[in-house]
Amino acid sequence: MAIKGMEFLEDLGRDIETDINKAVNDSILTVANKLVEKLRLAAPDNSGFLAQSISALPLRKEGSKWIIEIEWEEYGTYQDEGVKGAKSTYPESAGSRFSYTNKMPPTNVSTIGGQSLRQYAESKGISPFAVAKSIFNKGLKATGWATTTIESREVQDLVDDIATLIVNQYE
Repeated sequence: MAIKGMEFLEDLGRDIETDINKAVNDSILTVANKLVEKLRLAAPDNSGFLAQSISALPLRKEGSKWIIEIEWEEYGTYQDEGVKGAKSTYPESAGSRFSYTNKMPPTNVSTIGGQSLRQYAESKGISPFAVAKSIFNKGLKATGWATTTIESREVQDLVDDIATLIVNQYE
């Protein structure tokens, strides 16, 4: 009889652990999806491709930590942090890890599903070469669209919501 009772307790322990992990996972996914929505709203809106590219990668666990990863088109990072120019730099971009040194940005390379610099310039009625040269010399002004969103009080409140949801699972 003691053996059956032990098996029941082991199964119950596994079931509780599975339920808790599922609740934690679901709570974190909810927050990740809310973060994606907020980033999409904050993304600079020239063509809409950056906002469309924002998505949450599958959750993963490293040790006791749950990892939320959000991805977007590479140029979104340059818009967020800015890029230092070869001749001058916008004050907002002074702390950027990116800089132009000896190569101008390409005018005919497009992002996945996005516009090339040439298409963008032509849609505005300006020379693609002039735009590329200006970006090379002056850099890109940091917008902080992602950093500001991720570090906002609203996102911190979402993280607090996860903690509350998890605590409620134990009560």
